[in-house]
Amino acid sequence: MGVIQGWYERLLPRLREQILYAYQRAPAVRRKMDAAGMAPHQVETVADLQRIPITHKEELAQLQREDPPFGGFLAVDAGELTHIFVSPGPIYDPGGSESFYTGDWARELLCSFGLGRGDLALNTYSYHMVPAGMGLDEFLCSAGLTVVPGGVGNTDVQVQVLRDLGIALYCGTPSFLMAILRRAEEMGLDPRRDLRLRAALLGAEMLPPSLRRELQERGITPIETYGTADLGLIAMECPAHQGLHLTEEMVIEVVDPATGRQLPPGETGEVVATTFNKVYPLIRFGTGDATYLIDEPCPCGRPSPRIPRILGRVGEAVKVRGMFLHPHQVREALEGLEGVARFQAAVGRKEHRDELVLRLELTPGALPPDVEKLQARLQSAWRVRVDRVELLPPGSLPQDAKALVDERSWE
Repeated sequence: MGVIQGWYERLLPRLREQILYAYQRAPAVRRKMDAAGMAPHQVETVADLQRIPITHKEELAQLQREDPPFGGFLAVDAGELTHIFVSPGPIYDPGGSESFYTGDWARELLCSFGLGRGDLALNTYSYHMVPAGMGLDEFLCSAGLTVVPGGVGNTDVQVQVLRDLGIALYCGTPSFLMAILRRAEEMGLDPRRDLRLRAALLGAEMLPPSLRRELQERGITPIETYGTADLGLIAMECPAHQGLHLTEEMVIEVVDPATGRQLPPGETGEVVATTFNKVYPLIRFGTGDATYLIDEPCPCGRPSPRIPRILGRVGEAVKVRGMFLHPHQVREALEGLEGVARFQAAVGRKEHRDELVLRLELTPGALPPDVEKLQARLQSAWRVRVDRVELLPPGSLPQDAKALVDERSWE
């Protein structure tokens, strides 16, 4: 029996229990399964999940608009919720007694890097609206670390915190870590000599090999993670650095995005998750992220299957500096803008940082918009700042130009 099949067999009792629970408690799940002619008892193996339609992130936003606020996926009384998080879309993610970073598997992985009680962690994920900052904070504390809730920005202060407190673990996006390290070097500090930063728990962005090498050259061990706002932590790297181990808290499939059929190990497709979360039981949730399953045992000896990393997106949404941007958000913000004939938001990459460029094709004789006011308005709507606005003459963009394009390339 391969690693993946053995893992599925291990999770199967929890999967069957969750399918019945979600069918009984979450109206959206019941509607999906009834429409497919699928009863809970018919899910006898992980392969049987293929008969249940996938719910994609874009569809979840639409379902929440039609059946506010949670689209029929809330499985507890609203009075039991401890938090409601807001992701771009907007999508409302209910939080209850179960952590977004739950499970002993993740704590054990973190400790395998020599991190634990007595170590300090700087958490630079946002604590505002989205669950990343608070969820990771709770996870780090449960693993015995002391957390400095740094949040986003304030690079000079973050450098001082790293130095003064002897931070051992950075948590956040790779690009922001590089910004902090470069600022430290500009201030005359040598990360190896003047900082005690040993490791970096990284997520929300790609970690290309060149950036991994730059961090290692500064004496920092990268620990790559993969998660989403809707699902929490999905996978995490081990010290063998040969892929990311999958969580025990959900069943992960990799499927053909066109058909929803499960793909064999080594074949790239979309990540689809069925959670064991009793508050928000998402069944066959399509993340839009692309990867493949690794069926060979890991040198570290852990029994879980792995993914190499996230290889890109299969949907239209694009992640920019850790935040999703959807084409409909671009269109809603820019359609009808006075003096603009066509528009396009483009995501590029510059010095290990995502760059968001807005291209505006002006109508003949039109006055250009106030760029600063436009950037401020879009940042409020999109939750990510436009780095540059390019004003183009008539005829520059094709008539069928996409509202949002991803022009990044990864090693």
